[in-house]
Formats: sequence, C-alpha cells, structure tokens
Amino acid sequence: MHGFLLLGSPLDALECPPYLKMKKEFLLKQAFNMLTKPAPQTPYQYLAPILAERHSSLKLYGEVDVEEWLKPKPVLGGQPVLSQLTMDSLRNFIDSGGCKAHVEEVKKKALDILNSKEHPFLIGVDHSATGGVLEALSEHYGPEDLAVIVLDYHCDFRPVSLMKKLIEYSLEKRGSHVELPPRPESYNVGSFLLHLLEDGVITHENLLIAGVRDYPPKSLKDSRDPRLKEYFQFFEEMTRLGVKVIKHAETPTGLKEAVRELPGSKLYISLDSDVGVLASLPATRLAYFLGSEVKAPGLSEEALHQCSSVLASLVKEKELVGMDVMELDIYLLSDPSSSAGATTVKNLMMFFNNLLTISSQGKPS
Repeated sequence: MHGFLLLGSPLDALECPPYLKMKKEFLLKQAFNMLTKPAPQTPYQYLAPILAERHSSLKLYGEVDVEEWLKPKPVLGGQPVLSQLTMDSLRNFIDSGGCKAHVEEVKKKALDILNSKEHPFLIGVDHSATGGVLEALSEHYGPEDLAVIVLDYHCDFRPVSLMKKLIEYSLEKRGSHVELPPRPESYNVGSFLLHLLEDGVITHENLLIAGVRDYPPKSLKDSRDPRLKEYFQFFEEMTRLGVKVIKHAETPTGLKEAVRELPGSKLYISLDSDVGVLASLPATRLAYFLGSEVKAPGLSEEALHQCSSVLASLVKEKELVGMDVMELDIYLLSDPSSSAGATTVKNLMMFFNNLLTISSQGKPS
C-alpha cells in the first residue's frame, strides 16, 4: 500500500506591497531581538508535523531549497535579505523564470518520492510549485491518465498579457489612465495551469477547477470594452477545450456532477487555501490582497466538508496519487493571538482525513 511523503515548498514570491512590508517588519524584529522564541519559518514546518502525527500513512520528506529572501519568513544571516525585498526584485525573479526554476526542483523531489514507491503530498505557499509535482506524476503515469482537481478562488490559467489589460481597465475605472509596461508570459502563480496545458503535462479534459470566483459573468460577452470581451472569450475557449470550471455558487453541487467526467484513472487533488478565504481557511495569502472591504468570502466549513466527501467518494474509484495544500500564510497560521490558524488547521484536518481514510483502504478491484 502506497503512503504519502510530505514535501515542502517555501517559495513565496507574492507581488503585494502590504505583504512585502510585513516581511520587512519581520526582519527588523529579528534585527532588534524582538522575537521572543523560535517559530516555524514555513507552512511545511508548522503543518507537516501535525499531519504526520495524526496519520500513520504520512511521513516527513523535507523542503525544497529556496533563497532566504524568497521564504515567507526570511531569517537574517549572510545574505543581504532586506535589500532584496523589493517589488522590482520580485518582478525580475518571476519574469526571468524564477518560479519555473523552482518547479524543476520540486519535480526532482517528487520523482524521488515516486521512485521510492510513495506518493507526494506538497505543502507550500506559491501555488505555481504544484506544477513540479504534476510534471513528475505526468512523466510517471502519462498525462492522459492523470485527473487533476483544483479547489481554488481563481482559475490559474490566465495569460500575463490578459491580466495586464484587466489591471489597466481597473485603474482606468478608478480614474488613473496608465499603460503598464509589457511583461513576458512567465510561469507564475496565476498562469501555471496554462503552461501545464500548453506543454501537454496535463490535458484539458482532465482538469477541473472548483470554488472559482474570478469566472467572468456572461454580461462581458458583449462588452464594449475589448479587454473585458477578450477576458470572457478566453475563459469560454478554455471550457470549450474541455477544462471544467465550477463557480463558487455552484460548489459543491456542481463538483459532484463534474468529477464523473474526468477520464484519468489517477487522481491529484490540489487545495489552494484561498478557496476558503475569510471563511473555512482564513490563513491564506489572499487575505493581504483583499483587505477589509471584501464581500466575497470563499467556501464555508460546510461547503468544504461537502467537497471533501465528494472527493473521498471519487477516491474509491480512482487511485489518489498526490495531493497538496498551497497559498498558506505562515504568519496567520502560527499566530496564537488569532483564530485564523486554528480554524484553518481544523478544517484542513477534516478535509484531508476523509481522503486519507479512503485512500488507505485501497481501490476496490
């Protein structure tokens, strides 16, 4: 019987000024000896021991190396970490293929896990790292046999050029007519699924994304603004090619119906914690993008539980060959003064317990 090895990805390349400010403040607290005790530096360091303690089928593997400044909680040392923590540095890292290079390292670790006759369970921050595990699984089993289910607030198959146009449109609506400089079509947190599809790592008909809140409304189909119309048409084309998208309001009911359409017999489940932002999984990086004016929380505890039950039923039919939980925020996750961490851990335990219990029983012959 296959077990799961817990693999960590500490890459944290979020282009978000408030989040960057918080990381700098964490460094300054270190410099002035304001941290009272050592704390977990990454979601893996915090969550992996908890999971392994509660499930005998889970074993610790370790983390992929990244430069200190790219970790969610950088530690002062020999590297000039503080000077690297700038928006320009993050843009250069992403635009020059930094996320893709990290994916290659994740892939190597995932292949090592598969060669040891175990399955990978990734715990991390930047969702793009999931691509490394999927590349390993695709190489191991073949893309046609690999069904991928992603629970996510967003559809992470959006081209950089398309997002640039949407940001410009949003700025114009706020009265700022700015043309942003072009950026390359990089492999990043918002586009990695598109790259996996284009590279044949996964197939359109084997990809299902549920809990989505960024699917454009039909009203954009005939929008006078070509940028909005293009956004709608792109999503429409992805679904025409076979990608299944379940909107937030249709989850989990739509999920129960759509999972039966996935042809692959091997199953990978990716849980982006932002699918439960401001609700069942509040310890997520997305909280720093949203702010206090958000009126669109993610999945409730009940909805997340129902999704877990649906997926557990699917595990009875398909072999669960990998999982992950990504976009976790270590500041919220390990903060004893906030309920966000405890709520997130509780609901993650519930979600994965269903899957692990069924998986450990083996697929019926």
